[in-house]
Parts: sequence; structure tokens; C-alpha cells
Amino acid sequence: MNQSASPVRISLTCTIADAGLLWARAASIAADAFAMSLDDIVETIGPREDPEPDACAAILFDGLVRTMMEGDPNCNIVASTKTTPRARS
Repeated sequence: MNQSASPVRISLTCTIADAGLLWARAASIAADAFAMSLDDIVETIGPREDPEPDACAAILFDGLVRTMMEGDPNCNIVASTKTTPRARS
């Protein structure tokens, strides 16, 4: 692998049609890939009824990157997510 390769920045913009489904998938990855408890999941991505979309997306993306790296031991992908947590009322 070329160590001097320049990073590639990918930006995604999406509309969330079903926040509960987004939460469920992110929670599943958090539990399976990171062995997070339900309390840890809720603390990280919020409750199913009011999820934090940015945090859910970060977990989904990290899960995707881990899956990609499993197929290629020479793959050197570093995920960088920047999220701004919402203020909880």
C-alpha cells in the first residue's frame, strides 16, 4: 500500500424516513461489534423514541468500515466522524 496516498473525504447527506429503524440498526451494530449494553447504547445514540441521527450514522459507518477491512488485511481505512450531540430537554 502506498503510505503517501492522500486521504479521500466522503460527505453524505441523507433524509431519515424512519428514525426507529435507523436506531435499531445502529443499536444492533453497537451490541454485536462493540459489545455495548443497552444502557451504553442509549447513552451513545439516544433512546429509540428520540435517537441522535449523527451518532447512529457514525456507528453505521464504523460498522461498514470494519466489514470492509475484514475482507482485505492490507486495507487501511480510518473512519473519522464529527458529530454534534443535540441538547436533550
